[in-house]
Amino acid sequence: MVSRTDQVRAILHALSDEVRLQIVRMLAASADDLPCSALNRGSMPRSTASYHFAALRECGLISQYDRGNHRYNHLERERVDELAPGLLDAVLRAVDDPQHPG
Repeated sequence: MVSRTDQVRAILHALSDEVRLQIVRMLAASADDLPCSALNRGSMPRSTASYHFAALRECGLISQYDRGNHRYNHLERERVDELAPGLLDAVLRAVDDPQHPG
């Protein structure tokens, strides 16, 4: 059994990568689940994109499902909020704040 601390640590580690953070930001801003193609837009090799999606999936930030010829991504906001209430919103607010250094 993985401890709550280790689960939160895995989420924060996943969000520390700029590519993965951008994927989560796009999912959070969308009212719908998004296909991988909409999140990658050909900006990186398929193997690299798969690596980042796997990291997000393994820590529980996203889940994926197939529909037709596309793999869709769902932000597991409820799961993250159960684990660490407000964590995801706080991270997203911090990176979207123009006054935030960085």
